[in-house]
Amino acid sequence: MRRNLLRFQTIRRMRLLQIGNWHSIKKAGSVSNIVKSKFNTNPFRRAVVLPDESTESKEPINRDSPLALPDSPSSSSPSSPFSSSSSPVRPASTIGNTTIKSPPADAYSQQLEIASREDFSFERNCGFLYPTGNDTAGRPIITVVSERFPNGKAVDLDRLLRYVIFTMDKIVDNEYSVVLVQTSSGENGGRPGFSWLLKAYKLLTRKYKKNLKSLYIIHPTLWVKGTLRFFKPFISSKFWQKLVYIEEVNDIYKYIRKDQLKLPDFVTQFSRSSKKFVPVFGASLEEVMNRADHENHQVPIVVEKSIQYLMNTNANTVQGIFRLSGSTQTVQQLRKDFDNGLDVNLSSVDDPHVVSSLFKLFLREMAEPLFPYDAYNKLITIYRGGSDDMTGEVCNVIQDLPPANKALLRRLLELMVYIEKNAAVNQMTSSNLSIVFAPNILRAPQETMQQAILNSPIVNSIVRMIVEQNQRVFAVLKDAETGT
Repeated sequence: MRRNLLRFQTIRRMRLLQIGNWHSIKKAGSVSNIVKSKFNTNPFRRAVVLPDESTESKEPINRDSPLALPDSPSSSSPSSPFSSSSSPVRPASTIGNTTIKSPPADAYSQQLEIASREDFSFERNCGFLYPTGNDTAGRPIITVVSERFPNGKAVDLDRLLRYVIFTMDKIVDNEYSVVLVQTSSGENGGRPGFSWLLKAYKLLTRKYKKNLKSLYIIHPTLWVKGTLRFFKPFISSKFWQKLVYIEEVNDIYKYIRKDQLKLPDFVTQFSRSSKKFVPVFGASLEEVMNRADHENHQVPIVVEKSIQYLMNTNANTVQGIFRLSGSTQTVQQLRKDFDNGLDVNLSSVDDPHVVSSLFKLFLREMAEPLFPYDAYNKLITIYRGGSDDMTGEVCNVIQDLPPANKALLRRLLELMVYIEKNAAVNQMTSSNLSIVFAPNILRAPQETMQQAILNSPIVNSIVRMIVEQNQRVFAVLKDAETGT
């Protein structure tokens, strides 16, 4: 008997060594400890079937073998750590003393069915949650205004939650974005309580989390940042890649066109009153020209100073000007200085590629391009029409541009002509210049990657034609200035 026991313990230690479980080796000092062990390892599969084995066909235990163990308790026992539940409810999660238990699988459907029979006129009029347009990727947007959340003491919060899922259910079947506005209007509006947020998180199904592609939080508060940190253990790491904090409201227009996002007045006014200047980069041309420091300027200051620098330093003799990039760090610092309204002196910059990169960045980040979105379709249609006087038709579109856009186009065209005249040295022909500038000044509001690729040669050709037919274009722009 003693020999069999020693043999059993020796074989077990050897097999535990094979799986590297050093902690279990220390406990394998007696048969009772071995029997209590809950390991389910392949080395024992032939000799012993442990309680958590789920194979349909199990080999019978050889009771005469020294490795045979006593009968294990039934796997269906409630106290067994290996028992499996047939309930569709997902397991609970815990943070601190708070436990989040997922509701039954059909709870969402039940609430949605109840919601379909209710009148949500009150909730809709509150305006705390509403669908708006599409982002630049074509995804629908849901806007949530925290300040307009109804006071919890005056409304049925369960009904409010049903309004949320009733409004969003069809939208979240596909990819979508959310804009969460945290701006305070000073009217002491309601705010969703933490218990309500927990209940909402438990009820919302997987499609809400999976299909959410971007979450923009305008004027984020410490409260919302803290709440997100609290939920961090529950949230996939992919979520944080979707989160974008928008400190100034104008920054949202880098991701969503202005005409696609309806925001309350107190949100946009908060931005203007809380900051001396709207930013130069990322704002619309109209907003830039309305800045206090642009009162006596026809084009943005960054454009004036960049063009002046490039001409004064003979940038048309620099090979690959506008095609090669300058120091990103220097460009970003200059961008910050212009945004803050500083009197930037570009003469201290010793690399013309830095200034050319800064100029391209300004054009690329305009909230609406130099050629407004409504001009894009007109120009594409003109080109595809193959008119005998295509240049004349393009000039007609230019004639209808807003005054600030025409002034900016004139300065840009002067620069491109200046660079192109010395193309033999700098290798920036009208074709190369159009490739560089066309995507920045003439682009569609929304288009797929395939559409962008198909239209790219057309867009480049239109800009190239403008450069090559600059005399006719200059004549139109000059007439516009004189009013003839």
